[in-house]
Amino acid sequence: MRRLSILKAGLFVILPAFFYSCGEKKQDVKISVPEPKIAKTVPPVYKPTSDKSFLKHQDTVYYNNQFFTGYRFSIYPNGDTAVLQSYFNGVE
Repeated sequence: MRRLSILKAGLFVILPAFFYSCGEKKQDVKISVPEPKIAKTVPPVYKPTSDKSFLKHQDTVYYNNQFFTGYRFSIYPNGDTAVLQSYFNGVE
């Protein structure tokens, strides 16, 4: 009989602790991620495609060994625009 009362007392201590520990805990965690500071548009820098400073490696375009950000263009002999390509950090 005494063993049964010890078991009941143990259950009254263990069961509430078990249910409390398994309950959902709500914590408001706010993570502040800084927004990257990059240009949102391509600046108005125009360079002819015939410029010897351009270097293309795979899908990246370099100008003077730096990522090219701007416009690359070529013109037909009659003055019309043949190609106008925009690049941002070397990528079209």
